[in-house]
Amino acid sequence: MFQDTTFWIWGAENAREHNRFVRFRRRLTVTGAVSNATLKITADARYEVWINGNWIGNGPPRSWPSPWPVDEYDIGAHLREGENLVAVRVHHFGIGTFQYLHNEAGLRCELNWSDQNGAHFVGSDASWSCHDDERFAARVPRISCQQGWEEQFDAREENGDWTRDLEGFDWPLARVLEEDPHPILEARTIPFLTQERIAPARFLGAQAVQTTDVIWSLQMRELLNSDDKSANMLRGRVLIATHIWSSEKQEIEIHAPHHPIAWKLNGESLSFDAAFSQPTDAGIARATLQAGWNHLLGKLPEMAHEWAPVLNFWTPQRVRFAARPDEAQTESPWLSLGPFESPCDDASDAGTARPHYICAREVHPDAKAARFYEIWERGALSEAEISAPITRIVPASMVCETDIFALCTSERVVPDVEVQLENAPALCAENNDWTTIFPPPTGDARLLLDFGDEVVGPLQWEVEAGDGAILDWHFFEFIQKDGRINLCEGMNNTLRYTCREGRQSYRSFVRHGFRFAWLSVRSDAPVKIRGIRAIFNTIPDLQIGRFECDDALLNQIWRVGARSVRCCAEDTYTDCPSYEQTHWVGDARNEALVDWVVNGDARLSQHSWIQAARSLERSPLVEGEVPSAWEVVLPAWSFLWMRWGREIWDIGGDRSFARHALPFLERNARGIAENVGGDGLFRFAGWNMFDWAPMDTPASGAVTHLNCLAVLGLRETAQIARDLGETELATRWTELAQGLSDAVNRHLWDENRGAYADCLRSDGTLSPVLSQQTQTAAFIAGVASDHSSERAARCRAILDEAPPGFVEAGSPFFMFFVLEALAREERGVELVQTIRDYWGLQTQAGATTFWETYFAPSNLEHGASQINGASLHRLTRSHCHGWSAAPTYFLSTYVLGVQSGGAGFSPLVIAPHAVDLAWCKGAVPTPHGVVEVSWKNEKGAPFELEVSAPQGLEVQVRLPRAGMARVNGEVVNG
Repeated sequence: MFQDTTFWIWGAENAREHNRFVRFRRRLTVTGAVSNATLKITADARYEVWINGNWIGNGPPRSWPSPWPVDEYDIGAHLREGENLVAVRVHHFGIGTFQYLHNEAGLRCELNWSDQNGAHFVGSDASWSCHDDERFAARVPRISCQQGWEEQFDAREENGDWTRDLEGFDWPLARVLEEDPHPILEARTIPFLTQERIAPARFLGAQAVQTTDVIWSLQMRELLNSDDKSANMLRGRVLIATHIWSSEKQEIEIHAPHHPIAWKLNGESLSFDAAFSQPTDAGIARATLQAGWNHLLGKLPEMAHEWAPVLNFWTPQRVRFAARPDEAQTESPWLSLGPFESPCDDASDAGTARPHYICAREVHPDAKAARFYEIWERGALSEAEISAPITRIVPASMVCETDIFALCTSERVVPDVEVQLENAPALCAENNDWTTIFPPPTGDARLLLDFGDEVVGPLQWEVEAGDGAILDWHFFEFIQKDGRINLCEGMNNTLRYTCREGRQSYRSFVRHGFRFAWLSVRSDAPVKIRGIRAIFNTIPDLQIGRFECDDALLNQIWRVGARSVRCCAEDTYTDCPSYEQTHWVGDARNEALVDWVVNGDARLSQHSWIQAARSLERSPLVEGEVPSAWEVVLPAWSFLWMRWGREIWDIGGDRSFARHALPFLERNARGIAENVGGDGLFRFAGWNMFDWAPMDTPASGAVTHLNCLAVLGLRETAQIARDLGETELATRWTELAQGLSDAVNRHLWDENRGAYADCLRSDGTLSPVLSQQTQTAAFIAGVASDHSSERAARCRAILDEAPPGFVEAGSPFFMFFVLEALAREERGVELVQTIRDYWGLQTQAGATTFWETYFAPSNLEHGASQINGASLHRLTRSHCHGWSAAPTYFLSTYVLGVQSGGAGFSPLVIAPHAVDLAWCKGAVPTPHGVVEVSWKNEKGAPFELEVSAPQGLEVQVRLPRAGMARVNGEVVNG
């Protein structure tokens, strides 16, 4: 793939470990016209590349460490006769995330071209110059536990354009790495992402705002075990503390911008329940500082993905913070106590789940669990404890210099102060006009921009400002009709750019998912800005599929679902474009089906499926989210992955891919068999969820829905084996499925209550919890009907309406399976009405993409504060979740009626379900070409169907009632 003289290179040793950016440059000479010019490039973890100042691309796609992907670009249009410059910036996280497994950093690339003097080659080696890009701040907060680091860029650190200027950058030479970070490489298998520039649709106004002066943001993950670079759960007991000096007694306010940890001030618990000017999950804690020293003690959660406490303070009189009341100079004003003894240190805790926790590397003999609880109960440290061996100064590296999300959530509107703008309409204009933002007499100027729809990708702009002017961007997804703003709590969906003097442009490195953006301009002088663009950065949106009918609501729902999945289709399918950007395998299965009916390009689906399959290298079942430094198996997702494999086969009919997939399917089936007990039931100590709902799904029990989904996955993939002539495999998988089905009916049916219990608990008792989810899984898997038609009818009735006391559906994701059950039962009226009811309410509430979770309809009313029984000021967490886009798939396949009847649409089945619609038309892509369908369902007249299908396809037509069908102009039924 690379020539032997192309090496992995990197910057100086002993530089910063976390959030490191390194830049590379190489000059090359071209003589005459260029042909066959290519650039091959990869990096760990992510790169951006320019040629002669022209941005070429970024990558590589997320991947497991082996094989590692290599991108290739055609660069003929960017090389010129004479001197040329290739410039690369590489970002290394220094940690594991939900998208990346920690590995050694490096860059490997080569350029090949031909000109009048023959073929030429330049590869990465010790002749390249390199330099750490210190303009990116190092001590910054994580975006979230799923993602990397908040972007804070200071343009003052350097003049000139390092991507374009041939001179002026006298950097040291790169270091050739002795060992390859990734010895096994593979070519990129998916298209490059789009670079669609989206201007703001609306300018919604400007306000003067003031921020707090005191923010503490800590990144304390490495307190427990600095050697562990995974994203596994932290499990330990640690307290943190600081001391606050106040010259007088004063009333203060404390705000936790994210979900707050437990805090005590002078021994009293802080309650974050007072109303706040912005709708964050946590409100304000009102407290009293005594004159002199005050003790603030925090308890980090005993099990969490991150230890990242953040606090904003408002104090009428200035205060001082110190680690110790004597105010001796210390590295930071924070103390940590512990880690103390915890369940991680108990040998009895060993088991399947234990390797997936990060435990304390060392526990001091004095750090007994009883001491942890005694100190917390007291709520303050004694003098002896402040200097005890269990107490340490928190390193400065764990204290962020600033936290942009925290700062932005501290903003309070200054009453009766207007912000003056010149040419505000230019903010949304497709031209080069400037908007001038004048500093208000008090505070900073904050502008609100609406991009019209959810977007995901980098942001770019051009600005003219004074030295040190700050642009703070704060992205979020939704404003409710009653004006409540839904911020992205739990993540730093934020960005800071500090200007140098003069005119400059910037393209952010980090991708953000959002619809709305606050721009806070912190400057004493006017700032001019133009060209604000979100770069919509997804898999190409081919829009081959279409759906239209006489119900405008259904048309809107189809389009919103398509947009939802587009925002979740990048270098793999992801759960959402904002909070996580993570490849959750169960989410991806649903998204792949929607992507097929909209775009018809199988590459992302196949790529994502194989990406999930490679998790079998380290786990007995396909993992829940991949490729990830959090090693977690979510068995329901493992079984949906099996179904996804069958769906790829039915849609594409790609025998080569199916042959490649078969060994992975066999390993997953083996993982199921190895976890079947003597009673015939599958048990697995994993994350056994199915839906965001209070089901009973313990890690130690036999969970009913998992057994049912395993049955379904095994039966569906057995068909692939049969189609490929692997009858022994097909028989083995079918028999394993039947054994599980029999065991479920034998052990998990509650005869007294007439339903499947959620689980058989480890003590041998049936769970008292009954749920719609469990009955639905038993129904669609055929487990209920394996026993009797009466049992299947009972499950179907519960699916339709949950009896009192049953757990009800908790997410639009789960409703995919409800729609599937309705489609199997040929209950078209109920299917369409369910779509209108559940998804229609979201669009009526203003959704342009579908949401992660359901909402109580009453919460759409102004002032409602209850949702699913819990206090909530918002409609959902994520406002764009591809797992919720089921209607787009079912409207195309069930209502319009285009279905695959076998591998690769052999045959193509056209089976419309007209229900109460008068007409419908649309298109669905297949591997053979596009299928166009239109039908009319006029009362008192025969049903009319027109089909345009690729030549050579066998077409089977199933009319919903008497009528006439034409396929490619020929009457086939009438």
